[in-house]
Amino acid sequence: MKKSLSSFIITIIGNAILALGVTLFISPTHLIMGGGTGIAFALNHYIGIDISLAVLVINIITFIIGFIFLGKKFAALTIVSTLVYPFFLEISQQIVGLYNPTFDLIINTIFGGIFIGLGIGLVIRQGASTGGMDIPPIILNKKLGIPTSVLIYTFDFIIIMSQAFSTDFQNLLYSLIILCISSITLDRTLMLGSTQTQVVIISPKYTEINHWIHRNINRGTTYLEVTTGLNNERQKAVMCILSKRQLRALNEGIASIDPTAFTIISNVHEVRGRGFTLPNIDLPL
Repeated sequence: MKKSLSSFIITIIGNAILALGVTLFISPTHLIMGGGTGIAFALNHYIGIDISLAVLVINIITFIIGFIFLGKKFAALTIVSTLVYPFFLEISQQIVGLYNPTFDLIINTIFGGIFIGLGIGLVIRQGASTGGMDIPPIILNKKLGIPTSVLIYTFDFIIIMSQAFSTDFQNLLYSLIILCISSITLDRTLMLGSTQTQVVIISPKYTEINHWIHRNINRGTTYLEVTTGLNNERQKAVMCILSKRQLRALNEGIASIDPTAFTIISNVHEVRGRGFTLPNIDLPL
């Protein structure tokens, strides 16, 4: 129940950030963007339809399509965004119209991309969708196997280019920069708090190193079978996943046991299991 309530609240916050970014940084400077909001901007420019109304219609249509092709579970997670995003868009338009803030074009570009990426990222982290034009790429991915990210970027690029005649060339370039910034921010938001460090230690003293890791930093380990390239000797390597805060202690521990140990350190985006998403096991003294 707590998790469901938390996901609901974060989904609402994400939609509020997305709507504020659109109305505060994108709309006043006539910069253009992808997604359902980009289509709404195009309809507003060419036909004069209200942006929030166009977004609502687009979200309802894509929601129905998602319900048909992706099922009830997906629909339940997406319906919040489908309803609240147009509402926040209308509210933020009124707030921005009341105070009429103005920023430099570069500031609008940078923070517009950050707000859009952050808002969408917070929603997707909850297993939901922001509705609109990210639903067709998900359906095509399921039916055709094309990566969702490739489809989303392709859709957004096409939507941006469809608005090219409504703006000048400089604004078009700034809008493409917004697409890049929002994509980077989206990726970082999805990885927020889940990045860990993977360490692989190759040493003839692997047993001592393995014992030290368990006793001193209380992390699980895995043995990997390796063969050295120089002498063609078979031995074991020790692999463990730990936080960046524990990395210095591990390096010092390895150096105290075997200063010549070969250590490979890399980042991993998500770790699930004992000690991370499950409670750790207390080792006997």
